[in-house]
Amino acid sequence: MPQTIDGTWNATAQVVGSSTTLTLKEQDSQVVGAGTYRIEAGATGVLAVAGTHSGAGVALEFAYDNGTKATYAAVLTDTTHMKGALTSQSNVISTVEFARQ
Repeated sequence: MPQTIDGTWNATAQVVGSSTTLTLKEQDSQVVGAGTYRIEAGATGVLAVAGTHSGAGVALEFAYDNGTKATYAAVLTDTTHMKGALTSQSNVISTVEFARQ
């Protein structure tokens, strides 16, 4: 597994017209970053990211520019992929995979 999760990560297998891209930086297991999102036939915007990375585990919080928040609990499946549960603040859970670019 990589020493850090630094880099640009794109969500895979999203609905056509939707996208999420994260740029992450890790120091001493603490992760910070920013990203962009696009919702099919809807809003586009930015998000802030904060969380932790330990071993293969990744725990991130997303704060969207529209005021909503979500949590992402994932596992690094290899050096370029992480897969886990994205939970919205209304408790909708989706499986999301990100691939490092």
